[in-house]
Formats: sequence, C-alpha cells, structure tokens
Amino acid sequence: MNINLLDFNADILNIIGDYVKKDNERRIDKEDDFEKTDFIMNRLKENNKFNKYEIGEALYSQLFKNGCTEEEIKEYVETRKLKRYIKKYNLSKKLK
Repeated sequence: MNINLLDFNADILNIIGDYVKKDNERRIDKEDDFEKTDFIMNRLKENNKFNKYEIGEALYSQLFKNGCTEEEIKEYVETRKLKRYIKKYNLSKKLK
C-alpha cells in the first residue's frame, strides 16, 4: 500500500485551513456581539437606567443568544469593567 505524502499534506492543510477559517469567523462574530452590547450598555449609562434587569437583559440578549461562550462573556464583563455591577446585582449566577 503506497501513500502519497503530497495528498496527505494537502489533506492536513485543508483541515488546518478550515479550523483557522472557523476561528476567524467566530472572532469576527464575537467582536460584533461585543460592539452591539457596548451600544446597549452605553445607552443605559447615558440614561442612568443601570438596574439589574437592564444589565441582565443586555448581557443575555446580545451575548447569550448570539452564541458567546461562557469564557467570552466573562471576557466581556472583565474588559468592560462590569464585574462590580455583576456582584452588586448578584448576576454572577447567570454567568456560570
């Protein structure tokens, strides 16, 4: 049984290429989700309507529903310095 190494290498490159493509698509989707959530959070801050319901709804509607993973949601909360609001309103249960 002879195996053509060039065909094998091409198959491996195709697998790696597909993985990189999916990873890039997810990264772009995550950035879009973060931007949409930033817009909602900024509107809440401007209107001084930053309560438990609205924070939870913004996070849920934009991040959970759009398929962000738990790690991505934690990244959003930490990078946007929302951790204090999560603790204050006991929303950490939603992020687990």
